[in-house]
Amino acid sequence: SHPDTIQLRGRQIRLADGSMVLSQNRGMQNAGKISVVATERLLLTGATPWVSALSSIVSETTASGNAGAIEVSAPLLSVEAGAMLGSRTFNGGSSGYIDILAEQATVSGYVPVAPTVFSFVGTTNAADGAGSDISVMSQNLSVTEGGYLGTSSLGSKPGGNVTITADTVDVRGLTPAYIASNIGAAAAGEYGNSGNITMQTRTLRLRENGLVSTSSINIGDAGDIFIEASERIDISGGLTIPGLPTSTIASTVDRPPEGLRLLLGLSGIAKGKAGNVTLSTQALNLSESSTVTVANLIDGDAGQLQIEADTLSLRDAGIEAFNTTGSGGNIDLDIRELILLREGARVNAIALGSGNGGNLTMNAP
Repeated sequence: SHPDTIQLRGRQIRLADGSMVLSQNRGMQNAGKISVVATERLLLTGATPWVSALSSIVSETTASGNAGAIEVSAPLLSVEAGAMLGSRTFNGGSSGYIDILAEQATVSGYVPVAPTVFSFVGTTNAADGAGSDISVMSQNLSVTEGGYLGTSSLGSKPGGNVTITADTVDVRGLTPAYIASNIGAAAAGEYGNSGNITMQTRTLRLRENGLVSTSSINIGDAGDIFIEASERIDISGGLTIPGLPTSTIASTVDRPPEGLRLLLGLSGIAKGKAGNVTLSTQALNLSESSTVTVANLIDGDAGQLQIEADTLSLRDAGIEAFNTTGSGGNIDLDIRELILLREGARVNAIALGSGNGGNLTMNAP
């Protein structure tokens, strides 16, 4: 274990207006960790006036040595108005893991003068570096107004996994540029797979285009999603705009948007497999055009969608599996009491191209 590179201790710790705590590794040795303990509150907010720097706690590597981990402990943690708490790699070293312990953790919003710059908590890997995991333990976790909590692989190695243990999880809202709030694991690099998402909570609520998603827009695979909610999962609506998902839990493989393809130099050919989505809860309620989805809209296999619940209620909402040329996309519903479909609700396993549609198994009294 390496000594701490940076230690911050305080009652209230606030980084604003582009202030930064930075550990940068330019060598072959692995960096030590950043350790932050606030006995009352840790707040990261905003950016410089011209958005040349974000308020941030960052551990990064530009060499073959690994970036340091970031460990945060605070009763209240707020990352807002486009601020960042993250670890990243630009070379062969790995990013550092992120470990957050907070009673109330919030990732919220965007830079007001630049609504495409959203608040970010997580790890990013590019080039040949591997991504590291992020773990959050919290009473109440909220990701709102376009915030992102998770991992992204922009290179040839896998992205990190996302593990969340919380009493309540709330994901909702958009930036004015229609970027949705997201607990995510994404892959946009050439071969890197996205990480998996594992969540244990009492209640999960997604609304106003809130997402829990794994995705790939290139050759890598999208990761699996496993959610255990001891009481309920409620998913409801949001704006219905082409290209913008309403509130959803989804694992998808799709072609990259043209702007992103040019920016990252992607081939435009997505060939990965979509991940599996497994949900276990007492009550799963979907309404207002929301969905639970596994989808491969390009060339590979779709994942499996498994739901285990006492009651499943769908109102103007869908549980759907799509594949185009590959196989998979099975839906397995194991419901102990009641399945209720109203107002155009749908449970569909669909082949969009030459592939075989998935199987649909429903078990309910």
